[in-house]
Amino acid sequence: MTHLTTDIFLASLADGVSTLLARDSQNSDWVSFNCVFPIRKYTLKKAATAAYQQVCAPYHTWAVRTAVSAGMCTLPTRDQLLLNPNETYMVVTHKKFKSLEASTIDDTNEGYENAFEILHYPTITATNLGMLPIKDNLVFKRMFKMPDQSIPKDAAYQIINDELMLDGNPRLNLASFVTTWMEPECDKLIMSSINKNYVDMDMYPVTTELQNRCVNMIAHLFHAPVGEHDTAIGVGTVGSSEAIMLAGLAFKRKWQENRKSQGKTYHNPNIVIGSNMQVCWEKFARYFDVDLKVVNLKEDYYVMDPVKAVEMVDENTICVAATLGSTMTGEFEDVKLLNELLLNKNKETGWNTPIHVDAASGGFIAPFIYPDLEWDFRLPLVKSINASGHKYGLVYAGVGWVVWRTKEDLPDELIFHINYLGSDQPTFTLNFSKGSSQIIAQYYQFIRLGFEGYENVMKNCNENARLLKEGLEKTGRFNIISKDIGVPLLAFSLKDSSRYTVFDISESLRRFGWVVPAYTMPPDVQHISVLRVVIREDFSHSLADRLIANIVRVVNEMDAAKSTDNAINTRDGEASEDSKKEVKLGISKYWRRFVHAMADQAEQYIYQRFPYLRLDDTPSSSSGSDSDPSESSTAASQAEAPPPAPAPEPAPMPSPPRAPAWDGLRRMRGQARKMTGLPPRRQMAPIDEPDTIHEVGESSHQAELRAQVHQISQDLQALRQDVSQHHTLLEDTRTTVLEILTSHLTLME
Repeated sequence: MTHLTTDIFLASLADGVSTLLARDSQNSDWVSFNCVFPIRKYTLKKAATAAYQQVCAPYHTWAVRTAVSAGMCTLPTRDQLLLNPNETYMVVTHKKFKSLEASTIDDTNEGYENAFEILHYPTITATNLGMLPIKDNLVFKRMFKMPDQSIPKDAAYQIINDELMLDGNPRLNLASFVTTWMEPECDKLIMSSINKNYVDMDMYPVTTELQNRCVNMIAHLFHAPVGEHDTAIGVGTVGSSEAIMLAGLAFKRKWQENRKSQGKTYHNPNIVIGSNMQVCWEKFARYFDVDLKVVNLKEDYYVMDPVKAVEMVDENTICVAATLGSTMTGEFEDVKLLNELLLNKNKETGWNTPIHVDAASGGFIAPFIYPDLEWDFRLPLVKSINASGHKYGLVYAGVGWVVWRTKEDLPDELIFHINYLGSDQPTFTLNFSKGSSQIIAQYYQFIRLGFEGYENVMKNCNENARLLKEGLEKTGRFNIISKDIGVPLLAFSLKDSSRYTVFDISESLRRFGWVVPAYTMPPDVQHISVLRVVIREDFSHSLADRLIANIVRVVNEMDAAKSTDNAINTRDGEASEDSKKEVKLGISKYWRRFVHAMADQAEQYIYQRFPYLRLDDTPSSSSGSDSDPSESSTAASQAEAPPPAPAPEPAPMPSPPRAPAWDGLRRMRGQARKMTGLPPRRQMAPIDEPDTIHEVGESSHQAELRAQVHQISQDLQALRQDVSQHHTLLEDTRTTVLEILTSHLTLME
């Protein structure tokens, strides 16, 4: 069935169901299936039948309409719909709570009344959320206002825990670079230090020492000119956003001091950066009054061009920001070439424009798997580098680092000294208090993994990215945008976006649990839309295989759907003849299997129940193939069976006479065969084989289908038993919880 016909049918069905909505605003404030079908005479069958008669029936033959009418009888009834455990619990729980409120809760227990109302919230689903009346339900009244009374700690925990269950799975969030898994031992360290304030250095001197060790390890990793026993210049932050702002402030202050010493104006600082920058650079520019001179990208080169960047540098440029690991494609920018070009320009102009490297994503990747790549303090113009510990530093969200080349690159006036926490303590951060658990976790990873461990993790991420890339290339549907050298991620676009887009694929993948972002590229390549998959430590080979399979399934489903170019053309509000023909063909193709299956099931039932009947595929000669069987009778259906032929003594007993089958069923079978283009069925076996007559008449395909149906029936029966057991267990648990709450209320009263 085409997309348009499906949409029309579903819209008509929705209208039919909406007419069944009945609700008494005075007696009920909860809308569920009990309200959708308040009276047993209202059924889904009626709504579906009305929608079918309005949309599809005009295009169907009598055989198809008959089969659909039979299929409508299989739609779930009101009672079957109410077997949904979640809906049943919603209705039952609401009634029980209402009765409890009427009998055990008075005005002195307002807090617990609110608690009961709030306890409705875990049963709310996305489907019925929009149907809840906001003004009549305390869930929404209490959502933005602190309750007047307390509730039990277990109840508070359950409310929040149940809500958090609606969050996605962090490990399937392939949009984020942030670490989502750490070892249990590190989790214990985090929990044991979660109450420590990092800024209180006098109270927690060991935590401060661990931070200093991390800074020195990172500085040596980035080849800072620091002696073996010297202290590196750097600080831990809550992430690379704070780190970039601290580095930017240092560049701005150094530039201002230099301009003041020369007697020049210092009011229009700027930074040269590529349009593939992270949003924190725009925040810095807006918060601290710095202009951004943006180098736009070009097709097939999705990072900042060093040549264009150096051309944009002027006397007011406080630094050129290079990105080691683009957020868009993961590609490393050519910092070495940028350094060489900028050295030449500084020499020609007499300026001293430095470089900052934003290594938020690539800072903990390049040193381990690209050790010969020169991007860090080995280049003389690189004055500061930031890196995210919560990305490929393998720590949970909340830690970043910024390291300066030398002490002279960090102005002293940006460092504050305090003593009201017990001793003189220098601080250079945008915020003050923060937890120390992430700092401790970073130190754990450094000493736990070491250089070898980080190298193995990054190589494994690269291998998984390569596996995913090969799987997508085999489909022949995608262009790979990301490069082999860079952050282990995969950015890819569709070769053909005429039928569907990357945004459609991203949305469809969510039903499998995957969060794969789709976005447009920055200027001047914003006409390119891509999908991006970030490969983290916890992304395994098996998950890569599963993701490839899901992507292939999604694109195959979209390919099978009707193209938007073949949508129905209308003129003056009416569909064209070609469009009507397309609709008819689509509807017929959709129902062929259904009609065939219905006819096979009916005939098989007759074979088993009445073995002396004989069915053939020849339509009746007394009426057309599309006539109603009730309108006329046929000679075949009225003829009497011939008497058995006499036989000499001794003669065996003759087999029961074979009566011709119902003429309408023959026409139905013949019509279905014509529609599907299948060959005629075999005739029945000879009369002397009455025990196997209904099986021999089957084709091999039908026998296989019968076996599959039998197996599916057994599987469904077993599944039904499992569901029943789980439902019973769930009901017992809910009953127990309700009894506990009731007894608790009784005691409080």
